[in-house]
Amino acid sequence: MIGRPKQYNHETVVENALDFFWSRGFAGSSLNELAGVVDLSKSSFYSIFKNKDDLFRQALDLYMDRMKVEINYLSSLDDPYKAFRHLFECTLINAPKDVIEKGCFLANSALEQYALDDSSKELILNCFDNMKIVISKLIARFSKSKHPDPKAIDSLANLYISQLTGLRALGRAGFATSDLVLAIDSFLEIFIKKLKTV
Repeated sequence: MIGRPKQYNHETVVENALDFFWSRGFAGSSLNELAGVVDLSKSSFYSIFKNKDDLFRQALDLYMDRMKVEINYLSSLDDPYKAFRHLFECTLINAPKDVIEKGCFLANSALEQYALDDSSKELILNCFDNMKIVISKLIARFSKSKHPDPKAIDSLANLYISQLTGLRALGRAGFATSDLVLAIDSFLEIFIKKLKTV
């Protein structure tokens, strides 16, 4: 009796690839391994994806779709401290251990740009730019000034994103959650004070 054909689910394939890329990195993920992880033969793989870069871009898109949910949630919060603490909470303080240990997929990918094609590099930059736009709008919203300084907003948004990615790197390196919480609280205390002067 011939078995039933495998059911193909594109989202599941990309989710599995995301988990693998996130754990192993782009350069550390061979095409043979990826084909096995997503449960596709090589011929099936190439009938769906142009190449490994194409699958990576789709995995990065999926990651950013998930991050957008959290980033957009910030705009619904009325308390600046809660708003700016939220991304730290969902990615470091309250995140599952395996997520903390993997770090930020976007930041990890940015460090691997040497291995990526030009369209993947551009996608990574666009992801950071989109995050910065939302953070900048939030800074302007919570500013006490009637006419916030665009350069000051830009600088503060860069500071926030660099602190978030830096602390996620420390989480990946194995820093204790209690130490990360202290660092987050210290940063936010300075950040909120600075926010009021923008």
